[in-house]
Amino acid sequence: MVQAATTTNAYEGAKKPGQVVLVSDVAVNDSDKTLTVPANRLWMVDTVYAFLATSATVGLRRIYVEVRDAAAAMITLAVSDLSQVAGTSEHYTFRRSVLYRSEPVAGNHFCPLPCRWLPAGYSLRVYDQAVIDPAADDLTLRMVVIEYDLSP
Repeated sequence: MVQAATTTNAYEGAKKPGQVVLVSDVAVNDSDKTLTVPANRLWMVDTVYAFLATSATVGLRRIYVEVRDAAAAMITLAVSDLSQVAGTSEHYTFRRSVLYRSEPVAGNHFCPLPCRWLPAGYSLRVYDQAVIDPAADDLTLRMVVIEYDLSP
């Protein structure tokens, strides 16, 4: 086994207080979104909310959330509990406080978010893993983070 550790130069007790920020991508006709932490910032992710409105193209969609490092290598993955059928609109909430995947009310998915801290250059990719109709399905994404300014 070869183990390596790489520092991110980001620290959990930043010199400045964090600010609650809503990060979003609400453009339509896309079922694959990526939100990236800006330079000199550290995000503590609270909630990732995704809304997927699917076209009539037949197929089962499934929402994946990938956390990627600055080199775009996947670090961890979260997957929605159930697939979504054509011609429907469903809500997905990913949070650290959610302990297990569930759909208590039809069309409302609650899933654990396995990674909370994202340093500069890291990204969160939310997408339909099945890629059924990426140009017609509408995935909108909103994420609540506490953003720390790490600039000198």
